Amino acid sequence: SSLQARNFHIIRNSISNYNLTGISLASTFNMGYIDHPLEGETATSLVIMRASQGVKSAEIVKLLKAAGYDFKNYGAFDVEGEIRNFPLFKDTPDNFFYLQTLAGRIYHNLWWQVEMRLNPNWAQDICKPQIKHNMANLADFTAELKTESATPKFVYGHLLMPHTPYYFDRIGNPVAKPSYSTNTKRSDSLYVDQLIYTNKLILNMIDSMKTNTQRPRILIIEGDHGYRDINPNAVREKQFMNLNAWYCSDKDYSRLYDGMSTVNNFRVVLNKYFNTGLPYLKDSTIDLNH
Repeated sequence: SSLQARNFHIIRNSISNYNLTGISLASTFNMGYIDHPLEGETATSLVIMRASQGVKSAEIVKLLKAAGYDFKNYGAFDVEGEIRNFPLFKDTPDNFFYLQTLAGRIYHNLWWQVEMRLNPNWAQDICKPQIKHNMANLADFTAELKTESATPKFVYGHLLMPHTPYYFDRIGNPVAKPSYSTNTKRSDSLYVDQLIYTNKLILNMIDSMKTNTQRPRILIIEGDHGYRDINPNAVREKQFMNLNAWYCSDKDYSRLYDGMSTVNNFRVVLNKYFNTGLPYLKDSTIDLNH
C-alpha cells in the first residue's frame, strides 16, 4: 500500500525464476533461462561461477550501452566492466577453489567455530563488510535517483536484505547476536524486524527520487528470490514469492500482468520503450538445492 500510494504498480503473484541470487540475476539480466535444466540439482561451484559470469556479461547492459546509455553499477557483482568497491560476490570463484584445498576445508568446517568461541563479537565482525556494502550501495543508488544527466542511464543497485544474516532490528539498530540461520526459534522475529527496517530504507530511497525529470523514468524494485529456508519440509513456493514493483513516469502499466516472473522484466522494458516486439517467456520456477 505504501508503494501504491507512491504511484507504483505491484505485480500480483509475482515470482522469481530461481531461488539463488547469482543464477536469478543472470536470468533477469540476460532475459532468459540458464541453458541447461537445474530443477532439483545442487548448486555446485561450477553452476554458481557460470551464473556470476552471466551477470558479468549481462545482455541488457550491452544492449543499453549500444543504444547510448551510461551504466551505473551499485550492485553485488561486477557487471560489464563496471567494478564496484564493495562487490560481495567478486571473490566467489577464488573462494570455490580455495575451499577445495586442505586449508580451505579446515577453515570452512572447523576453524570458524574456534574463532566464534575466541571472539565474543565474531558474528558482528563477520557482518560488517555486508553492512558496509549495503549502506554504501544504497547511498550511491539514492544519489543517482536525485540527478538527471545529459545522456540516458541504467542504474543497478542491490540490497542484500531482508534475508540472513539478520543484523538490524526494526529501527535500524544492530542486534546483539546476528543470526545466520532461518532454522532457529528466534529467526521469524528477526526476519520480520529486518524486513520492517528494509521497507523503511526502500521508501526513504523512493521519497528522495527526483520526479520532475525531462526523460521518461522507470524504477523496478525486484526481489531476486523469496523466503529461503534450509528446512527440507518448507513450502517450495515461498522461495520464489518475491516483490516486483514498478514505477513508470507515464503511469502506463498495461504491459504488466499477474504472475509475471523476473525473466520477463527487461523484455517488458525493451518492448515498451524500444518497440522490440520480444515474446514473453513462460513464467516458471526452478528449485536448486543449496
